[in-house]
Amino acid sequence: MARPILTLLGIALFAACAHRGAIVIEHVNVVDVAAGIVRPDQRVVIASRERRVIDGSGKFLIPALWDMHVHVASEAALAEFVRWGVTGVRDMGNELPDLLALRRRIESRELVGPRLIFGGPQLAGPPYAATASRRIVNDAAEAEAAVRELAAQGVDFIKVWEGVPRDAFFAIARAARAQRLPFAGHVPDSVSPAEASDAGQKSIEHMEFVPPRCLPLFEGRTAPADCDALLETTLQRLARNGTPLDPTVGSFRNFVGPERFPPLFEAFRRIAPMIRRSGVRILAGTDVGSMNIVPGKSLHDELRLLVDAGWTPLEALHAATINATEFLGLPPGDDAVLLDGNPLDDIANTARIAAVIRGGTFSRGGGVAGRDVP
Repeated sequence: MARPILTLLGIALFAACAHRGAIVIEHVNVVDVAAGIVRPDQRVVIASRERRVIDGSGKFLIPALWDMHVHVASEAALAEFVRWGVTGVRDMGNELPDLLALRRRIESRELVGPRLIFGGPQLAGPPYAATASRRIVNDAAEAEAAVRELAAQGVDFIKVWEGVPRDAFFAIARAARAQRLPFAGHVPDSVSPAEASDAGQKSIEHMEFVPPRCLPLFEGRTAPADCDALLETTLQRLARNGTPLDPTVGSFRNFVGPERFPPLFEAFRRIAPMIRRSGVRILAGTDVGSMNIVPGKSLHDELRLLVDAGWTPLEALHAATINATEFLGLPPGDDAVLLDGNPLDDIANTARIAAVIRGGTFSRGGGVAGRDVP
């Protein structure tokens, strides 16, 4: 049955008045990520400056994807994100003037790129050195000043990195709360993952939710006998506080190398059931911008790794769609990706992209038929 207006994707697909234009996708299978089902033979109308009709027979429409951990390195990377169906990214540490300029150029349609959410320079502590994308805070006073200054410059959140002293970490938490900004990122050695979550840290990146005593698990070594209980307790605390994890599993291929990655991934696969039982949400991030990770394509690899570790294809899809927008407090958007296969059958089908719709603009991939409407 055809339907002219749908809000079934976890995104909003709006009907458009004829004089404003619309992209109409006929006979498409809509992947309802909220309900976890496929709704066949739908008619989807998306507001656009264009007027175009697409035959979606045999294809699957999903919300566009979010990469929740990137470091935007170039204009070319922005276009690659969109080409791979990633129309939103969270930049986790970069030069703020560059990010502000890129956002303006994307919003003015001068550049093709995803929606940018960013924190500007990350906050770190000694012994690390300051750079254009990293600010060093030595104590609570410097931490509070840094948060106030970044808030005044228009960041969306505060990124915490390594080396932050304990008093400075809690000062960041207080100052971010006062500025009504979330803070997210690493868990410095000065605090535990549970303490970071209790302090209001919005998300924990990489494997930094793992208590330090349990890190030998990720190095192929034997961890203390109490690690499972410690992990369970930590995850329960994170679940109670609503602190999601952004594990960036695929990035560790680059960080630790191909020989050390298999034991690390096996350790992640071993604790995945604990994470799922706890109810802690997962975000999908890649750390693009570090160690030659490929923009866009790497997110599809991350989704496959999540499924290999034990999440269902639907749960992996949640990690890159509605988990991301709900985490960011964003209303559903109108970006979507047309696929040549059902991602609920095989998560690898997220990479079989027939077309991307970003900001009402249609970009054709291979294998999609359509016609422009005069």
